[in-house]
Amino acid sequence: MLTEIMDVDSDNKADRGWGTFIANKNPLRNLSIQVPYPAENPEIAKEGIQIFKYSNSRSFLIAGAHANASAIKSACQTNASESDVAHTSDAMFHQTQSILNDFHQSDSNFSAIQLHDLADSLCNNVDVYMTYGTNQVPSSENIITTLQTNMTLQNPTWQIILPGDATSCTEHGDKNVQGRFLNGITAPCSQAASNYTERFIYITQKNGHKNADDWINAINTAWPSISAIHTFDLSLTKGWNLISIPIDTDEAATELFDSNMIGKAWHYNGELYAIATSLEPKKGYWIYSKNDASVSISGAEITNANIELKSGWSLSGPSAQPPFTGTAVSLNEILVATNSLQPIVWHFDASLFRTSTSFTLGKGYWVFGY
Repeated sequence: MLTEIMDVDSDNKADRGWGTFIANKNPLRNLSIQVPYPAENPEIAKEGIQIFKYSNSRSFLIAGAHANASAIKSACQTNASESDVAHTSDAMFHQTQSILNDFHQSDSNFSAIQLHDLADSLCNNVDVYMTYGTNQVPSSENIITTLQTNMTLQNPTWQIILPGDATSCTEHGDKNVQGRFLNGITAPCSQAASNYTERFIYITQKNGHKNADDWINAINTAWPSISAIHTFDLSLTKGWNLISIPIDTDEAATELFDSNMIGKAWHYNGELYAIATSLEPKKGYWIYSKNDASVSISGAEITNANIELKSGWSLSGPSAQPPFTGTAVSLNEILVATNSLQPIVWHFDASLFRTSTSFTLGKGYWVFGY
């Protein structure tokens, strides 16, 4: 979590109002739930954090100041205050979008869902209005129409409208600079998006339609789960252990092993040993433990367990599909050699190296490829 805590004037308020960003280490959905106006709409702030939590989304972003907290006009859009994060490109809120966009560059299922208020005086006979941050009519088969269908099934009395539906609502969010940016516009302060990427969803809601419970199931059904989170119990014996992990984890090596009882993880980079800051599947690591121990590691399933051998020695380890009931994995199942020569495989047995005819989940191996 990144949040501002400095309070020099001791008024129990953060000095700069930069806001808060929370990253989920083990998400089920590549979504970013965003609340740009929490001071004006505390009900939406509560709704947003609950949607983030119960959809198990990747991140949560919330602004830290009222949109009119500053009397200085935004250099991005001069009809807005510089503290209006949806209409300025200098705020931390918008800068975070660039980082999120880079992080999810190759992920076709990423969307930033931004939650807004819809005044009761606007958009007659509309309870919820959703757009891609443009006035473009979405095609019949995409994520926003799926969300509309799911929400209508769950809340049949609600009027949930998209651009192109029979309505005169013009609250498209087309001046929102995050929406413009995520829709591919390089100059979001001055140029509107003429099309959409499905990476930004602008949701406006009237009073009585801002309860997270009304949204969570519809969102969870619309966006597929990345993968289930699995847990692997890694067994360590007293002394040096040559280990590996069969899952893809976001947990830092220092969080898992750097304690009074278990030392740092070491990896071999082809020339020498170095301290590992993270653990990767299919790789081997040295760990020293002062006593017998068990460490629970959470992460996602590895869809491709094959290990492509390189010429020479490398530290490797097996992975397999959960549940991890069986521990033995055939060498021929996952070792992908560049030629017909059988690789040499050694494991560490307390104090000795021995040749191996199979892999054991959680163990690391020296593998020589030709």
